[in-house]
Amino acid sequence: MTSAFALLLTRGRSGTDGAERARAAVAGSHSASEGRISLGWSGPEATGQVWRCLVVGRLWSRIDAAELLESEGPAALARLRGRFALLAWQPGGGRAVVAVDQLGAGAVYLHEDGGTLAAATELAELLRLLPRRPGPDKTAVVRWLAGGSLERGQTHYERVRRLEGGHVIEIDGDSWGSRRYWSLGYDSVLPVSEAEAAEKVREGVASAVRRRVRGMEAPGVLLSGGIDSASVAAAGKLARSLPPRPYSAVFPQHPTIDESGLISTVAEGLGLESRTFAVGAGSMVVPGIEYLRTWSVPSVSPNLFVHRPLLRAAREEGVDVLLDGQGGDELFGCAAYLLADRLRGGRVLSAVELARRLPGVGLAPSGQAVRRLLREFGLKGVLPLAVHRAARRLRHASRYSAPWLTVESSRIAVESDPAWSWKGLDGPRWWAHRADEVTMQRERMGAHDFLRRKNALTGLVGGHPFLDDLDLIQLVLRLPPELSFDPELDRPLLREVRVGDDDLLHAVGVEHRGQVLDPAERAQPVVGPRLQRDEADHVDRRVHLVDERVMDVLDVLAGPDQHR
Repeated sequence: MTSAFALLLTRGRSGTDGAERARAAVAGSHSASEGRISLGWSGPEATGQVWRCLVVGRLWSRIDAAELLESEGPAALARLRGRFALLAWQPGGGRAVVAVDQLGAGAVYLHEDGGTLAAATELAELLRLLPRRPGPDKTAVVRWLAGGSLERGQTHYERVRRLEGGHVIEIDGDSWGSRRYWSLGYDSVLPVSEAEAAEKVREGVASAVRRRVRGMEAPGVLLSGGIDSASVAAAGKLARSLPPRPYSAVFPQHPTIDESGLISTVAEGLGLESRTFAVGAGSMVVPGIEYLRTWSVPSVSPNLFVHRPLLRAAREEGVDVLLDGQGGDELFGCAAYLLADRLRGGRVLSAVELARRLPGVGLAPSGQAVRRLLREFGLKGVLPLAVHRAARRLRHASRYSAPWLTVESSRIAVESDPAWSWKGLDGPRWWAHRADEVTMQRERMGAHDFLRRKNALTGLVGGHPFLDDLDLIQLVLRLPPELSFDPELDRPLLREVRVGDDDLLHAVGVEHRGQVLDPAERAQPVVGPRLQRDEADHVDRRVHLVDERVMDVLDVLAGPDQHR
């Protein structure tokens, strides 16, 4: 049975009344009342001398959470490692703790209404726990449609929020409060050479993968022709006598995106036989509706129809954890705002040289391309956060929003847009942007929730070493940022990693070396998504439909006003 928990606290009322509601909300097998606190859960809990503790997800650290709370209190949660949501309570003591891991890979959803607090490990479970279904949060829906993300901690529903990574809710009797127990801070750059950095990355990747396959009997891996999944597959093979079973999607009818040849190269190099699934045409609507009905929120990706056959096959063949390379693009990507730090330090020539080495610009970038990159990642990066905010207040909202939004929606989208908010972090510009990108931005994009739910639809557990491994993320953020620059390749440091006696990952890098950008495209480096011309035309054709889509999503989220 999958672990889950729900909690309900109402000031001035005994927890006995809500215990059954909490248990039913998560389809749990256990319930308890502790003073004002009602609990329902499924899965095994650990019992200490003072605390009982339930962990939803997985802990990588070999630390007993109940004993840790008893000896050091909630502040010691920072010592835990893993992807988890945690519920701990004191039998007979009227105290409880609810927390998520440092990166927010585990989930807890909260609803506060006057003197009532409700919490659950899934949004749909929380909605079942409430007496009335909350209405949609229009600000959240507009922002999600306009930019594809939400505020950190925001959800599509009014007064429902997601507990941010590194935060804990502490309950004592009738009172409760949220506080941060962990935050990511800048640490000095390690004084290492490129070879030494590559070795540290190799060790870090291998350790991250080992943590995810430890105790599992039949791991699998989603294998593409890219460097990220190849490195995870290679580390998975080295971590076990029984290597992970690869599953791959191929696109024979679409040769520009088909990576069948690279998949074969990687699989053969690792001595693996990948199961491939040919993708032709498919509907995004059917799996999207299934996702919405199951989880009460829309999917953040249109590609569910691509992955579903792979996930079902993996489940039918007994895979118990499915690894992937999700998050590798960002984790090992380019520290582009190092250009801003060079300008801030008066090192103009160094900034120019770095601009000429941004991934994707090619060996001979034009002067115009270099100037544009200096403006984008140098001059804009130097500006204080207050300048960006002032500019947005003084200029018309339409300057910063999509042309298909109404005036009101444009204002909402611009006012809630976190663009440049990473400048509020301490540390150099390159580090602040990278740190936000691999931690808080993933929460805003809903990456952790989407991957968990996508796998759960077929009964699988995912393993994402590049997405939710805190130790690996902290390591990469301490490597010299200059090593992330290469005019032809992205993720150059990861491509230098050797796997055993084979130079397999370098071979994959060589294959991709021939796929550098065309000269006409080199002015746009591989440091973020690019809107293709046909996509822009498609947007223009649908301008008049977008505000109708906003209202459609609001209606779907609102649903009937139900009493539970």
